Amino acid sequence: MLHIKDLKESFENFTDKITDKRTNNKRHLFAEMMFLILTAVIYGYEGWRSIESFGQEKNDFFKRIFPFKHRIPSDARLRRFFTLFQSKRISSFFYDLDKKV
Repeated sequence: MLHIKDLKESFENFTDKITDKRTNNKRHLFAEMMFLILTAVIYGYEGWRSIESFGQEKNDFFKRIFPFKHRIPSDARLRRFFTLFQSKRISSFFYDLDKKV
């Protein structure tokens, strides 16, 4: 069974393998942004505004795993963030995560 600590470690290992292409304004950790987006999608949320709303509604849960020092990111920040990394890395992350579950 996958525990919160293991999930956080999986996301941190995943993000260590990806080059963070953001050149400025790195207010949010790469891992916390990915965790928010992927958790929202798993729960059936679609669109950046709904993902932002989901993050705000579940803020206490998200803060148990990552700090989110600068609040839940806005829909615009989520959209910009998601366009910057390689989809092959995401596929390999899910494959590795599936083996652990």
